Amino acid sequence: MKEQEPAFPISQNHTFQPELNGMSKLFYAACAAMQGIMSNQEYLININKFHKETKIDVAVLVAKASFEIAQAIIKEEQTGSKNEIHL
Repeated sequence: MKEQEPAFPISQNHTFQPELNGMSKLFYAACAAMQGIMSNQEYLININKFHKETKIDVAVLVAKASFEIAQAIIKEEQTGSKNEIHL
């Protein structure tokens, strides 16, 4: 998985310079996933219940869930759907 692939690459003389490319695709996708999590009341209630059981900080739980979702998004982008899922 190319987790550090830039979200918005900048070409300079047709070469990519990582220090100029800003955030990675993984970080960008994790931010979008976090917005979705934070806007979902049901999901937040479940995270809060898990926090009370485990004493793991809520922010850490949300961040970990966001990155797991982002990794799945990137993997799907790279591999495509091999198995169709009908929701």
